[in-house]
Amino acid sequence: MQDCTNQGQIHTLSGVGAHHQNRVERTVQTTFSWARAMMLHFILHWPQEADLSLWPFAVSYAVWLWNNMPDPLSRLSPWEVFMGVQFDNYRHLQRARVFGCPVYVLAKKLPKWKKRARRGIFLGFSEQHHSTVALVLNPSTGHVSPQYHVVFDLKIMNSLIRNG
Repeated sequence: MQDCTNQGQIHTLSGVGAHHQNRVERTVQTTFSWARAMMLHFILHWPQEADLSLWPFAVSYAVWLWNNMPDPLSRLSPWEVFMGVQFDNYRHLQRARVFGCPVYVLAKKLPKWKKRARRGIFLGFSEQHHSTVALVLNPSTGHVSPQYHVVFDLKIMNSLIRNG
């Protein structure tokens, strides 16, 4: 500790279990609580499709929400603080959807009388593509892929929420 003092470094101490005092710990706790709530909501409303192996997707989506939601006091999102740029508006939050909601993926080059869409499950947004590209789970194959042409079935999800 003396060497740290000689080097001009400061240190602070906190009590054992006092994680609430640390902003980073609180952020992690909040995002994991959101992810847990999203998984429980998905399990309650769509149990036949829910799978605990989707936990990493729930955490990733909770982090996306945390990074894009403005703070009530500063009115800036963590991305704005980090980048030092303020969003003109928050219209990008309008594309946020309920984790695990049904989506329909447009199928390409199908015979004339076949279904033109297949049902999937929304798991968040792709980090490797444009910010509007959804990650969709195909329930029949278990494959998760980025999808550009999707329609969110909000009517079914809203009825699941109301009746749940």
